[in-house]
Amino acid sequence: MNALASALQAFGTRYDAVMLGHLTSRAKALTATIVGRILAAYVVAVLVAYVLGAVAATQAVLASLEAMGVVISIGERISTTGKDLIGMFPMYGLVIAVAFAIALPVATTIARYLPRWRAFGLVAAGVVAMIVPHLLMRELLELTPVAAARTLTGLLVQGLAGGVGGYAFYFMRDP
Repeated sequence: MNALASALQAFGTRYDAVMLGHLTSRAKALTATIVGRILAAYVVAVLVAYVLGAVAATQAVLASLEAMGVVISIGERISTTGKDLIGMFPMYGLVIAVAFAIALPVATTIARYLPRWRAFGLVAAGVVAMIVPHLLMRELLELTPVAAARTLTGLLVQGLAGGVGGYAFYFMRDP
């Protein structure tokens, strides 16, 4: 009976080691998938907020020029928008990326305790992430790099762009 018990125990130990190895590799793969999904959701959220914010800012400036009597064709509008999307990205994209890197994890942490408010919290985080940098730069540096954000309407439109980015994060992270 001792020999049988020893054999079963040895088999069980080997089986446990194999199962532990299998579970460990599955946990690593699952973690990589989750981290990948969160990272992809973050990148999409930043890009959505940036594109909407930059396009809105460009269109606001062009509307101001038109209000002064400057005639702007649809071709010039499209060309200017494309140039602004490329030209604003290094700085404005970085500002949005940093702001979202702060706001989204904070909102996600809060949402653990208030799961019903997850979507609202992430949208609100996007709004805050787009508005706060403008306010900080205005107050601390006495400048507003995005001309459209100088008005309350322009600032709120930038916030709306951030809210859509926050919703994109919610939608991609929690399908």
